[in-house]
Amino acid sequence: MGILCRHPGTDAAGRPINGTREVLTITPDIVIPDWRLVIEVDPCGDGGWGATHRGKEDHDRMRNALLSEVGWSTIRLRLSAAEGEHIGDRDVTVESDGFTKAAQVALMAAIEGFRAGEEPCVRHVRKGASPRPAQPRSHVINIRPDHYSDGGYVFSWRPSLASKDKVPLRLAIEGRYLYSDENPGLFIGEVGLDSVPRSDWKAILTAYLADKSPANLGTTKWPWGETLLIGSGSPEAGEVMGRCEHCKHTIDRARFWFSVSGSPFSNWTPTQLLDEEGSVVVTFAPEAIALGYHFEHVEALQGRYGPYVEVFVARTDTASPEDTSTI
Repeated sequence: MGILCRHPGTDAAGRPINGTREVLTITPDIVIPDWRLVIEVDPCGDGGWGATHRGKEDHDRMRNALLSEVGWSTIRLRLSAAEGEHIGDRDVTVESDGFTKAAQVALMAAIEGFRAGEEPCVRHVRKGASPRPAQPRSHVINIRPDHYSDGGYVFSWRPSLASKDKVPLRLAIEGRYLYSDENPGLFIGEVGLDSVPRSDWKAILTAYLADKSPANLGTTKWPWGETLLIGSGSPEAGEVMGRCEHCKHTIDRARFWFSVSGSPFSNWTPTQLLDEEGSVVVTFAPEAIALGYHFEHVEALQGRYGPYVEVFVARTDTASPEDTSTI
């Protein structure tokens, strides 16, 4: 795989100097496109084929810099290299000239550390060193945005640093609520990360989960219970609530809609659906209203098999609860 970079023979404006090309294609030894990470293998022996990178440190530093300019990170596996003969801050230097088991373990630890967003560190493998898997350094790792949700994040939790076992968890509404990463996810607790800097999230989550057991995580679908709506107890209310609680309608969605057959209600406000006599069919749970949940739009339609109603729900506070509309 070739990566297009700026040619080093260009000026500050990117114009070629002395007939050089504008771009340079760099072909790393190993490429991990999803993480924009490359692995370079640098033999640094005393002579022959084992010394292809000895004395070329400036060249390798330039390759690192050119790749970095276009958003790629580099880890170098430096074979036959003494401690301190690294190029980048995540390199693995190996005293042996071969890819030993200890070197394999160190390289995998460097890659995993990069993926998890851990602080950079250079790893050195001495001759004759037995392979020892790197001990995890954090209970909470790799907090990152969840692009399949609205304002959500996902991360991994290690209940024990002595084990490689990890539990996937997620955060909802910009970090306010902690959920299990299932379908549907279950509410674990309100951690309030939406009001603190991102730099503090790992420490807060580590402390919060310290006394938790992976076997007993999660309670209900919503932070206040199993349903978003509270019904009047009528069959119509049960139908509306059942349609609202589709598996895709979760706290991870800031907007969703559902349809109900027939005409189970005639009027609506931003927080209630009402029958012809003005009695409440369903209303949002008070905690949901406090979060900004409301009916954004309700429309009666005629379908192939009869009348039905489309109900649009949103989590943004844009309407007055006193406004009443007829469908």
